Amino acid sequence: MENSLKSVENGLKSVENSLAVKILRGSFFLVLALIASYLPRVLGLPGAQPTADIAATLKFGAALTRLAAEDPAVHRLTMEVQHLLKPRSVYRDPKLIERVLAKMAEA
Repeated sequence: MENSLKSVENGLKSVENSLAVKILRGSFFLVLALIASYLPRVLGLPGAQPTADIAATLKFGAALTRLAAEDPAVHRLTMEVQHLLKPRSVYRDPKLIERVLAKMAEA
């Protein structure tokens, strides 16, 4: 009887440090973070961040890509941002935004 109890105890100890348990623990914190990020919005608390307009963001990115295909300077700028040589804030340049919006209007 004692041997079977020891084998069950050893089996439980091996499960304690298994990969599945580590993944489950990590998943728990991801779900907890997800709930914590959406809770203010669900409860309607002030200060909750509005959701991003995904469609506009995708259209802007597509127009920027088309513009980069036509203009080497814009292509260079996008590559510099992609390779972290320049911050993403360079996309806020009014002249660039004007050109991208014109591209969006063409499509």
